[in-house]
Amino acid sequence: MGKEKKNRKHGCGCGCGCEHAHEHEHIHEHAYEPEWKNELRYIQEQLDHQIQMHQQFQEQIMEQFQVKQVQEHVHNESEVDFVPAREEIDTDIGEESHFPSKHTYINVWSRVNQVVAQNNSISFERNGPLAGGITRINNHTLLIEEAGDYLISLAISFIANGNVTETDSVALFINDIEIPFSQSRFASRATCVDDVNHVFQINGTGIYTIPKGTIFQVRNVGVNQIDVCSADGANSASLTLVKL
Repeated sequence: MGKEKKNRKHGCGCGCGCEHAHEHEHIHEHAYEPEWKNELRYIQEQLDHQIQMHQQFQEQIMEQFQVKQVQEHVHNESEVDFVPAREEIDTDIGEESHFPSKHTYINVWSRVNQVVAQNNSISFERNGPLAGGITRINNHTLLIEEAGDYLISLAISFIANGNVTETDSVALFINDIEIPFSQSRFASRATCVDDVNHVFQINGTGIYTIPKGTIFQVRNVGVNQIDVCSADGANSASLTLVKL
């Protein structure tokens, strides 16, 4: 009886040979360990499956996104191929180019007859493509917002009255000052030997350094008024600026 009490006091009482109750609990934990491992293995398998499904889903999304990008690219290219011709625009405000560009340029022109007195500006009331830092202030004036070297070309048609010899001159003005040394001054000499009016043209092209925030104009710098004319429906004046 005393020995049995000793086992109850120091052992677990189940006859497993444990000297202490906490050792018995430790033995039983080891007895259940395979079941816990099975549960953990099952949970890990489920997690691995979920991760795999998530990765497959991401791959499908990326494939669909790439296909959509290719379709949009092809669609955009097809739209560019069929861009309608630019309509003639009678406005004082320039229109941004249809095509995206990192360059700076503008094209303006006129289709009307003009009488331009000495030191007055030529009008370019119609808009062509433009992009970057050049905007129109009015029909006679452009604002060049970006400093740099610009390729500038112009063409101005004028009419000379019969039986006269006439020289008409124009020049480029930056902030109300003509570009120095006659670098931008162009002229045409018209000689008529009959009473019929004749159409002549002033042409000029050059590269000029333009400061930031320039007010730009083309002015009559000759001694005569310039009778700018649109002969047979052609342009009476044209001006193009391209930042190099």
